[in-house]
Amino acid sequence: MKTLVIIPARNEERHLGKVLDRIAENYPGLPVLVVNDASSDATSRVAASRSNAWVIDLPFWLGYGGALQTGYKYALREGFEAVVQLDGDGQHDPVSIAPLLAGLEHADLVVGSRFLERSNLYSMPPVRRLGCRLLSWLAKRLTGLTITDPTSGFQALNRQALTIAAKDHYPLDYPDVDVLILMHRFHLRVIEIPVIMYPSTQQHQMHEGLQVWYYGLKMLLSVFVMMLRRA
Repeated sequence: MKTLVIIPARNEERHLGKVLDRIAENYPGLPVLVVNDASSDATSRVAASRSNAWVIDLPFWLGYGGALQTGYKYALREGFEAVVQLDGDGQHDPVSIAPLLAGLEHADLVVGSRFLERSNLYSMPPVRRLGCRLLSWLAKRLTGLTITDPTSGFQALNRQALTIAAKDHYPLDYPDVDVLILMHRFHLRVIEIPVIMYPSTQQHQMHEGLQVWYYGLKMLLSVFVMMLRRA
C-alpha cells in the first residue's frame, strides 16, 4: 500500500528534526510530507535537510486543518493509497504508525487514542480531560461512534477518507469531532486503536487558558454546521 506520512508544522524547528529522524529509523524509505504552515522559524530548513522528507511551504497561515488538507490533496494527486498524519512537536510516537496502518484493513479512518491503554506516558490537565470526555459523549450521541480520544491528531486515512477530507466542507480550523461526523455522514468506517503519545513540550498550546473556551465554542459551531450539511 503506497503510504505517505503527513506532518502539519508551524514553528516546530526545535522538535521536527527528531520526529523525522525517528520515522526514518523505524520506517526506512517511508516518505514524509511536511506542510510548513507559514512558520517564522527554521521549520522548512529542518524538514528539507532530511532525505526522507518533502516540504510544502504555505505562503500564509492556513491553520492546522488547512495544512492537513493541503497534504491530503497532495497525497491524492500523487496516487497515495493511505496517509498517516502526526504532529511535529514530538507528542506522537512514530512507532505507532504501523498499528494505525494495520487498522485500515478494517476501517477507512483509524483514530489513535492515548486513553485506550492505561499508561503513565501521557497525563492531561483536568479541564482538557473533561472537554475530551464531553466531545466523546457528543460524538457518541451524533454518530453512535465510541471514540475515547476525539481530539487526537494521530490518525490514518485510506483513499476513500482522503477523498472526502479533500473536499470544501472539511473543517480548516480544529478538525476533531466534526471530522468524525463528516466521515459518518458519508458512511465510512471509523475505528480507534491505542497509540503511544507524550505530553507536549510546547509552552503555548491551543487548549490552554482562554483558548480552551475559544476552541470549545468553535467546535460546537463547527459541529452544528456539519450537521446541517448534506452528504
